[in-house]
Amino acid sequence: KTVKDLSDTIKLLTHLEGMGVISPMKLRLKQGGLLDNDYQTLLNNTETERRVRHYFRILSKLENKPSQTLQKEDLRILNQMSRRPKRLWYITGCHMAQQIEQKCRVETLRNLVKEGPQEFFEKYRNLQNH
Repeated sequence: KTVKDLSDTIKLLTHLEGMGVISPMKLRLKQGGLLDNDYQTLLNNTETERRVRHYFRILSKLENKPSQTLQKEDLRILNQMSRRPKRLWYITGCHMAQQIEQKCRVETLRNLVKEGPQEFFEKYRNLQNH
C-alpha cells in the first residue's frame, strides 16, 4: 500500500536472491560452472559496482518517500530490479553477501539468513560506512 511496503519487498527479494546466487558460487568457481550471466557479471568488478550503484539509487528514491501511497507506476520498479539483463537485486544481493562474508565471516552471513533482510541491509551499510 505504501512505498515503504515496496522497498521492504525489494529488500526481502534482494536478500533471498542474493543468498541464492552466492550459495553455489564457490562450487561453481571450483567446477567452472560460471556460464550464467549473473556469475559473469559478479566476476567483473566494474560491472558489478555499476549495477550495485544503480540498484541503490533506485532504492534510495523509494526510501526517501516511505509513507507515500504506492502508485501503479511504482510497481514497474520490480521489473527494473529483476529482469534480464541487469537483474539488479540478484547481483546486488550477492555482492552484499560477499562483502559481509569477506569482512565478517560466513557465520555472520548465515545468521543474517535467520535475522532477515533489514538486518542484512543494516550490516552491509555499516560495513560500507567504516
